[in-house]
Amino acid sequence: MALHYGSLIIIALLAAYTLYFNARRIEGTFTRAVVGLSASFASSFAFGIVFAQTFHYGLFTSTGVCLLFAAIVGACSRWPLQARVAIAGILAGWIGAMAGSVLGTILFVRPQIVLIVDTIFVVFMYLLQRFGEWNAGRERNNRQQAQKAANQVGKQGGAKQPFTGIALLAVCCVIVAAITIARKDDILSAQIGQPLTQTAQYDEENNLQMATLEVTPSGFSARNTVFKAGTMIKAVFHVASDGSSGLTLVSNDLDVNAPLQPGDNVFLIKDPQPGIYAFTLGDGLSTCTFSVEP
Repeated sequence: MALHYGSLIIIALLAAYTLYFNARRIEGTFTRAVVGLSASFASSFAFGIVFAQTFHYGLFTSTGVCLLFAAIVGACSRWPLQARVAIAGILAGWIGAMAGSVLGTILFVRPQIVLIVDTIFVVFMYLLQRFGEWNAGRERNNRQQAQKAANQVGKQGGAKQPFTGIALLAVCCVIVAAITIARKDDILSAQIGQPLTQTAQYDEENNLQMATLEVTPSGFSARNTVFKAGTMIKAVFHVASDGSSGLTLVSNDLDVNAPLQPGDNVFLIKDPQPGIYAFTLGDGLSTCTFSVEP
């Protein structure tokens, strides 16, 4: 969990530094706006993924926390620009927060996901800062060469474009929110990256088949375990330390209804017969099967 907590802190600090860097070292209204909006979206997107992988409060609760984070980052993106840039930054952050929360929810919980997100985020923010410096230099040179023309263009047409951008961001925000609400059940049931099948190991010394299944907030890993008929099964359901409390393992096929405690939970099945036996957690959303072959 230290990796997850540290990742959230890194994302917040790097977002704050990029916005400070944007305000202090980057010249040019356009470049500042682009860097601010991009930082708001990227940091909220990364924060959404890592938060959903770290805390398992449900899709809407995670999204709500990430929306608050996005609002803070987006509001800070205006400094030292006008308030409409803050509105655009908040909307961009909200889009990123919702998309990140959804992606973090549908990805099977793994530490590697957090590492990948952190790496991509750090590289992106570094490149964003370099882009800001480079494009600010171009703006400065153009402004020096055509100061009067640039000022005239800013007075005549500069006020329309930001409001058009805000309107487009608002529409995108509503669309993403509507899709998230409409597809909530599909999002919660999807588990990208979940191991599908494993084969039990045979213990010759004790003459039994052994298999360990990880029980995480994302569900079972693996989804299906293959056994042979006629040999006792020793199934170990390992509940992760960051898993939800109060879990109950249910199998109507094997008449099992037992609470799961953090750590190893051992179940023995004598003389298993060919067939497919289903197990679910108490919420019914997470399912795995035992396939007993002749």
